Amino acid sequence: MGLPEGSIRAVIALSLIVLFAILSVFLFQSISIGGARFKIDEMSTADRSEFIRSHANARDIQSSETKGKPGFYT
Repeated sequence: MGLPEGSIRAVIALSLIVLFAILSVFLFQSISIGGARFKIDEMSTADRSEFIRSHANARDIQSSETKGKPGFYT
């Protein structure tokens, strides 16, 4: 191909480094933002307490009021 010896290997190696860098950025971004939020409307206080108690390992469980109705986000 008229290229210096080892240049194809260098291009492949550089491409892999760039690919891993891009994947790392996307992975870090998805981890730092967190997963999708799920909303459960019209949940009583007793049901909400039971849900939180039964899902002790769940991350970032939040309770919030939305438009005058109780809402539940996990």
